[in-house]
Amino acid sequence: MVPVEISATQPGSHIWVRGRGREFRCGEGCVLQLPEHDYRVIIRDPEGHLSATALNISSPTGLTVSPGNHRNKMLGIGLFAGGLAGVTAGGVLLYLSVLVHSDFISGRCSPDCSDVPRGSGTRAASAWSPASRSAQPG
Repeated sequence: MVPVEISATQPGSHIWVRGRGREFRCGEGCVLQLPEHDYRVIIRDPEGHLSATALNISSPTGLTVSPGNHRNKMLGIGLFAGGLAGVTAGGVLLYLSVLVHSDFISGRCSPDCSDVPRGSGTRAASAWSPASRSAQPG
């Protein structure tokens, strides 16, 4: 058995230690005699938000726990969801763009390709070169 002293940094918080099929309630702090093992330390802040971390007990330990910042957690989840929505929208737009232009890319446009709008990004047969520029008046 190993002595473990656990305390909370925020008054009004409650601590639980879970492991080996048991749960130990500590309130705002306690000293426990625990066998060497992996445990989960859970803290509930005064507003009721839970935070947890893993703990490996192998020697006498003094542990001070703080609840996680709930506001930052919600901000992170919101940014993740917004980023995921942006990536999904970009993928859909890319897919639709390829789908709309697939006939032109594959060469399946009308026989004379008159249905392809001018200025679609293809260059004329005579490419620009420095020599052709110097030959122009001006």
